[in-house]
Amino acid sequence: MKSILIIGPGSVNGLGMEIAKIFGRQGYKILTISRNNEKLFKFKRKLSEKNILNEYWVANSKDKQVVSQSLLEMISLHEIELVIFNLSLRRDDDIIKLEPEEVLSSIENNSTSLLNFVHPILPHLKKIRER
Repeated sequence: MKSILIIGPGSVNGLGMEIAKIFGRQGYKILTISRNNEKLFKFKRKLSEKNILNEYWVANSKDKQVVSQSLLEMISLHEIELVIFNLSLRRDDDIIKLEPEEVLSSIENNSTSLLNFVHPILPHLKKIRER
């Protein structure tokens, strides 16, 4: 079964859910990963109510080892064809009021999180593309 991985699916009313519903209706299994177990469970339950197959993994994007282990487990169990990176470590502050150091810190955190996911899954995606 084809699968789509949504990294940082967000709330049950957000963009990640809309993406999941679209692909779920097209027969994809939805895989999600995030640091918040409670949000992931709610996301899973909402998709299950719509008869969309899905699974989730809990991993903090800043923990490279846990992210890598989770992704390797997903890859061993599922044929991931598409990855959506919907993760963002956001600040609720008005960006205009932030100090440059705070903005740079946020950009650095988001970039590090992205790379922690890209490095372990990229070889898998390249193999799928070569088929």
